[in-house]
Amino acid sequence: MKGGSLRERATAWALPPVGWLEREPEMSRALREVRRKLGERGADPPAALELKELYGRITSSWDDTRELEGLSRKDLRRIPWILFYPVSDPEKWLGRRRRFLKVYRRWLRRQQGSLPMKALIFSYLQVYPQDRRVRREAAELIRICLERSTSPLLSAWQGRERQFRVFAGDGTTRIAKAWLDYEGEPAAFRDEVGLTGVAAVGAFSREVLRTLLAEIRGRLEQESASSDWLESKLALLLDAGGGLLFVDLRAPIAESLLEPFAVRTPDPTLKTLIRTFILRHVGDPRVGRVSSGDLPPTPRRVLMRWLVDVTLEEFFKLLDRTAKDEHWKARKKFWRAYLDSGAISDAWLVLGREARRLAQRSDLENSGVWGDLGRGGDPSQSVLLMSLGGVTVAEWSHNGRVCFWLSDNAKAPRLYELKYRRRALQKSNGADESYVHSGSWQRRVSAWVRRQTGVRHGRV
Repeated sequence: MKGGSLRERATAWALPPVGWLEREPEMSRALREVRRKLGERGADPPAALELKELYGRITSSWDDTRELEGLSRKDLRRIPWILFYPVSDPEKWLGRRRRFLKVYRRWLRRQQGSLPMKALIFSYLQVYPQDRRVRREAAELIRICLERSTSPLLSAWQGRERQFRVFAGDGTTRIAKAWLDYEGEPAAFRDEVGLTGVAAVGAFSREVLRTLLAEIRGRLEQESASSDWLESKLALLLDAGGGLLFVDLRAPIAESLLEPFAVRTPDPTLKTLIRTFILRHVGDPRVGRVSSGDLPPTPRRVLMRWLVDVTLEEFFKLLDRTAKDEHWKARKKFWRAYLDSGAISDAWLVLGREARRLAQRSDLENSGVWGDLGRGGDPSQSVLLMSLGGVTVAEWSHNGRVCFWLSDNAKAPRLYELKYRRRALQKSNGADESYVHSGSWQRRVSAWVRRQTGVRHGRV
């Protein structure tokens, strides 16, 4: 083993590879962890105050002498951490100064140890400069030094560069495409490409995931993505705790997963997977606050359409268990026709005490995401609030009326509230029209809706 300090050679020493060890899951994970720790040695950036002081010393020395000779060896080894400092002000970056880079490159090429190169690699992956010239020059310096290095602690990065060309102009795209076809655990692939530690949450990793999302969108548009495949790829977007690695990717996530279905509907399993992921990690536009930046217009429309579907289906399931069949069978068929035609733009469940208790024990998908119907009256009652052609509809379970409020009626109940008074959803709250479910009520209701909104029922 040639090159590197005695400490490096001792640290890099390992038993010769034994094939069966690699095949044992526990041993394989242990070996990966050892390799990861060795690969990340020297990859921790200095603390914020140290960075500021280091930047001040080096820039002051450079401005005075235009050389590096006056700096301590410790400062020289840590130069990579301030090449792109401060991150928010690229105009001050030493990495933009060509004369500085030229002198530093000359110094770096003479080094036998791995620590300065490790720092340069992880600083680059952490910041991933948006200035193309700066990024290209930094990446070229890394490639040249990797080619010349004999340090065993850089062998993993040399292999990554050969296999994935991490530091080429299209490095993020190459890794993203390789990730799409990878069938193992996300953590194993991150180890393989070196996106661990500070690199896992760096700008390079973020760009890889942006590219990954674009590739996922393409496969969804081509209808070539199965639910199992998509579930495994969405796991790449999450950290060890199950949260998003990058919360600022909410909008790209929503666009990639929802926009392919602006004019068509995926199969039920894929639809449920996407809807659940969006609600959990991007947000539920019905409750809480989801900014327009997180959920742009087209993804929002698609998601709301899907939520209307699931809300009505859950209401149907719940009423099958709480309402008498003679009360509900005809109403279920009637409102499903409007649902299937796409006329219902919003829908929200409001549950009484007993109905809510039953719902929480059932297999309803959105358990807990309902409005609360105030006390009084039958505790097993429920209300389905809908927006149909601009008209607000309150359809009661059991013996309740169906009530309508026109768009200019200030007393119309608002959808997606968490608590409702019973009276607010009844005829007595200034409803513009209401009907008892008797006789030819379907014909009378559909005729009124058509007159007010132009929406035809089509199945009555």
